[in-house]
Amino acid sequence: MARTGKLDHLNSDEGFQATMKVLKVMGLDAIEFDHNSAQPLEEQFWEQFDGAYQLNEAEMRADLPVFVTDPNNRAKVEALIGGRSDASESTKRLH
Repeated sequence: MARTGKLDHLNSDEGFQATMKVLKVMGLDAIEFDHNSAQPLEEQFWEQFDGAYQLNEAEMRADLPVFVTDPNNRAKVEALIGGRSDASESTKRLH
């Protein structure tokens, strides 16, 4: 809302400006939110984030050792995802 001028008081806020700079550097400044959608804003964000970085479950499983370095934590994460042995993704959306 601040980007669209609906929260003018944030224009001079240093924290907001710093956040916008970080989002721009990360390529996330182009994310758009549809306030007329029933889809929650958080879901809209993560859907666009995954698309921007071309993330999918299969690649994240392959990279699991990179971002979960503690063997105990890795065992817990693998146990959580172990019930889903196939790495294929499926999304069901109600229209």
